[in-house]
Amino acid sequence: VYFNSMDHADFQTKVYGKFVGTNPIHADSYPSVARMDAELVAMTASLVRGPPGSKKEINGESGADDQVCGSVTSGGSESILCAMKASRDWWLDRNGYGALRNLMKALPWRKGTVKPEIIIADSAHAAYIKAAEYYNLRMVTIRVDESTGFRLTAAAVRRKITSNTAIIVVSAPSYPHGVCDEIEDIAALASRRGIACHVDACLGGFVLAFAQEAGFARPRFDFGLRGVTSMSVDTHKYAMAHKGTSVVLYSKKEMRKYQFTRITDWSGGLYISPTMAGSRSGAVIAAAWASLLAIGREGFVAQTKHLLTLSERLWRGIERIPELKMLGQPDSTVVAWGAADPKALDIYRVNDAMTARGWHLSALQRPAGLHMCLTPAHSEPVVDQLVADLREVCAEVLRATSGDEEEGMAPIYGMAEALPDRHIIGDVLVAFQEASLDI
Repeated sequence: VYFNSMDHADFQTKVYGKFVGTNPIHADSYPSVARMDAELVAMTASLVRGPPGSKKEINGESGADDQVCGSVTSGGSESILCAMKASRDWWLDRNGYGALRNLMKALPWRKGTVKPEIIIADSAHAAYIKAAEYYNLRMVTIRVDESTGFRLTAAAVRRKITSNTAIIVVSAPSYPHGVCDEIEDIAALASRRGIACHVDACLGGFVLAFAQEAGFARPRFDFGLRGVTSMSVDTHKYAMAHKGTSVVLYSKKEMRKYQFTRITDWSGGLYISPTMAGSRSGAVIAAAWASLLAIGREGFVAQTKHLLTLSERLWRGIERIPELKMLGQPDSTVVAWGAADPKALDIYRVNDAMTARGWHLSALQRPAGLHMCLTPAHSEPVVDQLVADLREVCAEVLRATSGDEEEGMAPIYGMAEALPDRHIIGDVLVAFQEASLDI
């Protein structure tokens, strides 16, 4: 959905086809793919390293902008899972294996109270909840709302930090509302407390990195900021690469080494794997590498100018619809809105009516809302039509009789909002997933 032309799509497919049988785990057999793998990381790192020559202190240790390193993964979720594993183990190596801590863990009445903790906003991506389940982390969730523009604030994070806090996650931007958290202040806070700070730039990395050159003032999120220890940046979104590739980055190799799995006593020989996967597709790596080179810096700056101009056009258009209100002022390509009066206007019925007109919007909850993710394929006429349709649909929904038979997603989201027991909703999701996997 991100490609802006068939020419680029065909180009990506052509490159993919040339490397379809390659696997970077066998670097000796496919040295060109191994080189592309490394260069893809280096090119991505160069965009988020920070101002030229910037130096900083990383959790009490000196750091430099030329130490940023990382790995290519299969997508944003794997980048996040890799970063959370590395961050947890890095923190445990510094804090978790002392005699006193191990004694406290052994006491029956302290069971479960000394787990490493991860602080996230409730707007952070769902992959962090996966990470907490996979890596036995205690999740500390902070609710974001209208009072902070749906941004995670340093003040809110400070109140949640304990001696067990291992990781703090900030978004650039958040998926639901398209706003950046208070990254600079939160990262500095993490640095002072010896806590890992991960920047989720999966969605915004290849947009916000070029915002200043494109003429837009946006919050910094790079490794030049004191305290940023890791970052996830998707190449299969605004870097215009085939699904699925992403890059996970670290402030220094000292952190990246905790991501690796090294096995010395396996009967199959010595083994080490940089990411969660063993075998990986060299085709998607080659396609992502080629996409960055084909578009180039000037191309990304022009693309960013186009996208952020459309974003501002959309949110200003929505602000002129009296039945709607913005859910935060967008920093990137995601624009979110809800009903100005939720009791009068069911935003989920608006979504169903927009779907009937051919639009594909994403439904949000807590609070109820919708968002549009703009891509290079969109244009000013498309945005203007979206605003015009929203205006008409809001009027239609308000005129409709509340007792009319409802179809689509509105009844489902309405039920989910009303039920206090989230386990019931979870069971429904499991049943849906099971049904989709059955023949």
